[in-house]
Amino acid sequence: REEKVLFEKALDGLIAAGKNGTYVLFKNGEVQGFFNHERDAYEAGLDRYGVDHFLVDLVAPRERWGIDPWLSSSRG
Repeated sequence: REEKVLFEKALDGLIAAGKNGTYVLFKNGEVQGFFNHERDAYEAGLDRYGVDHFLVDLVAPRERWGIDPWLSSSRG
């Protein structure tokens, strides 16, 4: 869970750095590598850390919770 929170905090910076659309291997609050395929990132995590906790996630914009501007705007 902690890895996910730290990844979410780093996400905007990763997108700004041009990593959008890649998979990241994240461990101990730090990026451990970028991969084009989720399976490659997962296998790298297993090779490096075994069954210890690590995170593999897609670098992509996330929907933010709150008011959806489409629903709140007048469409008439």
